Amino acid sequence: MGEAMVQGLRQRNPDIQVRFAEKFPAQAKKAVETYGAIDCTKNLSDLVNNVEILVLAIKPQDLVSLGVGLKPLLGQTPIISILAGKTIESVIQATGATTVARFMPSLAASVQKALVGVSFSDSAGSEFRELAFDVAQSIGTALEVQESLMSAVTGVSGSGIAFAFAYLQAMALAGTKVGIPYNSSLSVAMDVMEGAISMIRSTTTNPVEYISRVCSPAGTTIEGITELEKHGFSYSLIAAVEAATRRSTELES
Repeated sequence: MGEAMVQGLRQRNPDIQVRFAEKFPAQAKKAVETYGAIDCTKNLSDLVNNVEILVLAIKPQDLVSLGVGLKPLLGQTPIISILAGKTIESVIQATGATTVARFMPSLAASVQKALVGVSFSDSAGSEFRELAFDVAQSIGTALEVQESLMSAVTGVSGSGIAFAFAYLQAMALAGTKVGIPYNSSLSVAMDVMEGAISMIRSTTTNPVEYISRVCSPAGTTIEGITELEKHGFSYSLIAAVEAATRRSTELES
């Protein structure tokens, strides 16, 4: 996820300077050779001195140990955290930061198409908020939410992208079952999804209205919709989002 941010930021501002600390040598080498980043792994003071913002793109379980090294050095440097399940307060406690933004992106950050939920600590000023939004928009679309809704963003977006993949896989298999080769069927399913999304974005029409337009009386589509609902399509998807949201809340600290 950190690499996705660097890629997105470099596309928006090719001259941006990036410093990093990385415990895996291969990844550190890639950061230097591919992005011209400055390796500060052996000297964390170089990582935080004179930087606009520090991004925490680490495993959540590494927060406490990293915080031990950062706390004496951080000063007023603001933090962006993309640590799943870690609250703003837990980041403040671990690092000593005074200003924090919490991001909840999805896997689509790798292609700069993520929906990024963004929450701020109470101390976040307008300048930091603007900068944080700029970083979030480098990997997709930023949506500010109360931190209490971060688990919901996880359910709909962070985990929801897997539900979208599951839908596409099911549609591809369905097409294969009725005679279309799998690869062609998957391509059709993706085109259908992209077309549906484009229609909604271009008109802001509710999906229900489009469904009603396609469902001719006693036609093919209403037969299919009936089967979807008979087998709990809407219920299953709602339950999946609720389950992911609930689990995200359970994991928060």
